[in-house]
Amino acid sequence: MKPDEYEDYAEVFDFFSRYMRPDHLPAFFEKVARLLPEGALLVDVGGGTGFYTRQLLDLRPDLRLTFVEPAPEMMAQARARLGDAPVFLEELFTQALPELGVQDVFLFCRSLYAFYGEHGAYQAMFDRLYHHVSPGGLLVIWEFNQRMDLRREFKYYGAQTVSQPDVFEQFLRKWPVLRKAMMAFNEKVEAGIYTLFGKGELDAILVEAGFSSVESDGNVYIYRKPSE
Repeated sequence: MKPDEYEDYAEVFDFFSRYMRPDHLPAFFEKVARLLPEGALLVDVGGGTGFYTRQLLDLRPDLRLTFVEPAPEMMAQARARLGDAPVFLEELFTQALPELGVQDVFLFCRSLYAFYGEHGAYQAMFDRLYHHVSPGGLLVIWEFNQRMDLRREFKYYGAQTVSQPDVFEQFLRKWPVLRKAMMAFNEKVEAGIYTLFGKGELDAILVEAGFSSVESDGNVYIYRKPSE
């Protein structure tokens, strides 16, 4: 979503992330943590409330984080969660990129879709980004690859919380906000404002930019810049 859509969504982001995140994500973050060198420079791009960033920092407190998030509502929560050590940039990633210098890792957790509406613009962005990644550095991307099925999502989320009455009650109260956000997502995909990516589309763009695919798992993808 765009920054001006986050005010309500920011209030429910952590709840849905905490109770409904995919089962493979803890293992994914553990894998990423093992891949990173000591004291690696990490940029979290569109990191939201810092919910997922915190998990990675808990595993690797030595990481030197730059946190990029354009939505003030999200950024306020991220600052509270992540403390004073990170560099915080409250702006769009495409605006922040010239400020970032060379980094070891760029992490995109469900943020890439909202940058552009067509692949050509992504190609130009990753061509630029290549020069900001250290030799042997990584791009870690967890991205949407299909439209939201609201009925399926409601059933899935409900199943995760129904055994906990208090949590299920929270889910029912918060669901309309998430439903609105997912409907807006689908509308903007249909209008060509948002872009969905599968592995084939990402491979084509990133290999052209000079990266190589390390591995993929579902809609999580890891790419590496060649070592010099």
